[in-house]
Amino acid sequence: FSPVLISDNNGGAIITWIDYRNDVSFNNTDIFAQKINAAGQLQWTANGVAVCANTTNQRSTRMALFGTGAVFVWSDDRNGSTNSDIYAQLINDNGSSAWTANGIPVCNAASYQIDPNLIANGSNAAIISWLDNRSGNYNVYAQRIDASGIAQWTANGVGVSITAGSKGTARIVSDGSSGAIISWEDTRNGASDVYAQRVNASGTAQWAANGIVVSNASNLQSQPELIADQNGGAILFWLDYRNGTDFSVRDVYAQRIDGSGASLWTANGLAICTAPTSQQWYKLVSDGQNGAFFTWFDNRNGTNDVYVQHVNAAGTALFTNNGSIIGGAANDQQFAVVTTDNAFGAIVAWEDKRNG
Repeated sequence: FSPVLISDNNGGAIITWIDYRNDVSFNNTDIFAQKINAAGQLQWTANGVAVCANTTNQRSTRMALFGTGAVFVWSDDRNGSTNSDIYAQLINDNGSSAWTANGIPVCNAASYQIDPNLIANGSNAAIISWLDNRSGNYNVYAQRIDASGIAQWTANGVGVSITAGSKGTARIVSDGSSGAIISWEDTRNGASDVYAQRVNASGTAQWAANGIVVSNASNLQSQPELIADQNGGAILFWLDYRNGTDFSVRDVYAQRIDGSGASLWTANGLAICTAPTSQQWYKLVSDGQNGAFFTWFDNRNGTNDVYVQHVNAAGTALFTNNGSIIGGAANDQQFAVVTTDNAFGAIVAWEDKRNG
């Protein structure tokens, strides 16, 4: 279950999933993967190669293309269920493991490390981020791993943001210069706000210590999603409660930040949709021109419908205010996903109950 898929940049794909084949009691989740070419032919062992088949649970798998193979990262309980750690593995183009069997430890500091994410810079290195509560509350850490599986930064990771208050929903994208931009939700000031940090190839923070504020409007800003803007910066998209006092009114806001950490759109975020009722299941994709397409669903018309908005590099919304409806048939349309069409447009797909 929980399959994740990435393109192999050659018309095929690499797929990974959580697998119980080695424990019929369902107490031991493992990680398997498969590569499929453009003709639909499986390239690795039938039913997948083991990325990690160690005892206890492996979960929260993420991967990124690494040369002609892929690098995988996950949360791992091999050192105890109260001491979840972050492990990684590189699978070569032929399906063999390049690093230590069952993965190398990215971070095995005491206590919990969860929610790993990663980017890969070609075939030279990967940068991995995660949430870490070694200090008593969850903070954001990161590590760079080279092609040999050797950590390049401080053992057990550099602290991207280590402050009072917990962090959540850490996401990472490339900065286009062998470093990374990481965003997260942050309660250091009480209510949750959205923060971000850029680290270079040496793991050194490029912006203010412990991150810059992307949005600290009233009430909560939470669960940011993040994409690179193709110009050394990033575009963030998050849930925002500034317009409601009962926390049942959720809107969606966005911000573009440049490589120096400066906000390029409206301070505290550009309103993507503030229509009545709540916006849910929000996704974004680059438009290939330093802007983005944003999609979500809401029930402003009585049933769930899918909407989309296009914002250009300057922060101007190009579609109808509060979004153009693209899934508005009878009954519910929901859980949309979006990808580029590689021609400055986007393709959106969703679950649809128009037929019952």
